[in-house]
Amino acid sequence: MKAIIRVGLIAALLLIGMEAGAARDAYAQAPTFLLAWGSQGAGPGQFDAIYAVAVAPDGSVYTADGANGRLQAFTSGGEYIREWGGRGSADGQFIYPSAIACDAAGNVYVADTGNDRIQKFTPAGVFLGKWGVSGYGPGQLSGPRAITIDGEGNVYIGCWGKGGVGKFTPGGVFITEWFDSPTGALGHVYSLAVDASGNVYAANTCQNRERVDKFTPTGTPLAQFGGFDYPTASPATAVNSAGEVYLMSTYLNEVLIFAPGGSTIATIGGFGTQPGRLDTPLAIALSPAGELYVGDAGNCRVQKFSATAATPAQGSTWGRLKSLYR
Repeated sequence: MKAIIRVGLIAALLLIGMEAGAARDAYAQAPTFLLAWGSQGAGPGQFDAIYAVAVAPDGSVYTADGANGRLQAFTSGGEYIREWGGRGSADGQFIYPSAIACDAAGNVYVADTGNDRIQKFTPAGVFLGKWGVSGYGPGQLSGPRAITIDGEGNVYIGCWGKGGVGKFTPGGVFITEWFDSPTGALGHVYSLAVDASGNVYAANTCQNRERVDKFTPTGTPLAQFGGFDYPTASPATAVNSAGEVYLMSTYLNEVLIFAPGGSTIATIGGFGTQPGRLDTPLAIALSPAGELYVGDAGNCRVQKFSATAATPAQGSTWGRLKSLYR
């Protein structure tokens, strides 16, 4: 009888464990360091402060060197291609450019923060147009710090001074905006990303908490990731094809990766100058293949990491059950 009860108990526990494992998010292998490039300065391939990183559909990497007021383009291996810009308010010039996004054709959109405007360029840096009116009214911009583009070409902009997220056509015609998050007001927006379904992710701070809020394309709140209580925040976000959400914490010098269900599945970084370590990172971006690029501002370099590699959660569940019967 005891043997029967024991077998039944084991079977029940195994069933519970398998159900729990199926419901849990998959663990992921943390991205590994691949390469880095850059040094301090104003020459080709050098940086003073990397405010933004973006990856074009062809794999080209664009950086916004905010202090030098310019954009630089590199190959995916870090080889310098070209640059354009300069500090100022004329067409093609910037004052603290803080965000970059590329559309399906490879055109480059820049959040020209100090000039309260968006500028658009060809992949070669040829000026195509601009838009933006300073202010706090519908469609106006106050310190645009974040930009992303969905599959239909719609442009989403987040402002530090105004807060909220604004949605525009590729030509800059205002569509809508929103200011509410899953838990209340949407704070200062520092970074935006969009997934394959068109959902929008906003890295922001509200009451000194770093977090990522998820919305539908029309601004309906869906979920929230993170929520770390730190006094000096400048978070950034990205989302990969598997729906995993990346949150970069400047304060922690880390990039945290969340499963679609919200659990933390990997962390990379930590303060330092060694490969894979970070000092005041200000930007992240993902390539079409899921490789991670980090604008490691304090070290005046860009670092490249591999994509995450998911593994089933059931392996952890079985190991835990096995330990109960030793």
